[in-house]
Amino acid sequence: MQSRPADLKHPDALISAPAMVMAFGIFIRAAGRFLLELAFGERFASQAENVLAIPLAILWAVLICFLIVRVRRNWRSMWAFTIGHFALGTWVAGTSVLSVAIAQVFIPLAKTLNCLAVVLWVAYMAWFFQMIRHTDQRGRINGLAFHTTVSTQSLVVSTLIVRPDLSPQAVYALIGLNVLGVIFYCAHFSLIWIVRGVRDNLAHWVPPNNITHGALSISTLAAELLVVKAPFEIPCLITGVQVLWTAAASLFLITFFVELNLLRTRTHNLLAFQMPNYARNFTYGMFFACTYYGFTEIPNSIMHSVMSMPVIICLAILAAIVNMWEAGHHITTALANRSTARRKAS
Repeated sequence: MQSRPADLKHPDALISAPAMVMAFGIFIRAAGRFLLELAFGERFASQAENVLAIPLAILWAVLICFLIVRVRRNWRSMWAFTIGHFALGTWVAGTSVLSVAIAQVFIPLAKTLNCLAVVLWVAYMAWFFQMIRHTDQRGRINGLAFHTTVSTQSLVVSTLIVRPDLSPQAVYALIGLNVLGVIFYCAHFSLIWIVRGVRDNLAHWVPPNNITHGALSISTLAAELLVVKAPFEIPCLITGVQVLWTAAASLFLITFFVELNLLRTRTHNLLAFQMPNYARNFTYGMFFACTYYGFTEIPNSIMHSVMSMPVIICLAILAAIVNMWEAGHHITTALANRSTARRKAS
């Protein structure tokens, strides 16, 4: 897959741009807050989280403006049936993550964003089912396809956090979405890692392949929230949490060492900036989020058996390093591109 440029005026970059909101949003809400709480206390961490939610909302608003301009000029460029357009799911997940990040600042806005995420998800599902009908690109499919799971589970997470007073019927609907997200995951895992094959994916590695474990992490977090916040007991979901987290942790470690090996052998330029790199940031932050939430909120979870606080601190630091690196790299790449453009113009 070709690199997506840093310039948001380019349609390829705009398609996956909300991954920035996803990555920074989950970091602010989970690993970032955790590290600040360790260093400065809970009150400071809470205030910092609320303050950082504001520039995140501004970033999302800027992306929406670019999207409106792009749709008005050429809407077909945003509605094409290609593998790259699976990244349209970032608009759903990015809006859901923002609703969670902004919930402690202004709950009416958070609920509005949650509703907007539902509308965007319906549109994304319409695109997805048309994609199935009109194209057959199984041989080229990659981790971007897991955005079907990520977008679906993001609705579960967002709704449970911004709407704590749900009726039992609504909770059952969210359980259905959680199961649907897992079904999407199983289908795409088969297409990506079995039909296309491990060898071909490794030979043509792309950063969104990290979503192989990231989609499981957000599925785990959604199930954990259902276990904790549902007004009734759901025994089978507790088992589901254990299975999902075990799979997510295993794939996280496998993917982490695969990318370390690719860096060591220099067969792929993983350090070059491209917009889908934010998919990696999101998955690291989400793995921390589901691990820490299960460790602290679900008694006798598997996280208590295999994790410890020092390991969780290391996961948080890793998420911080990945996010700071990508943000800095994005800024320097964008400035370098702008400087080159000015030189050519003159």
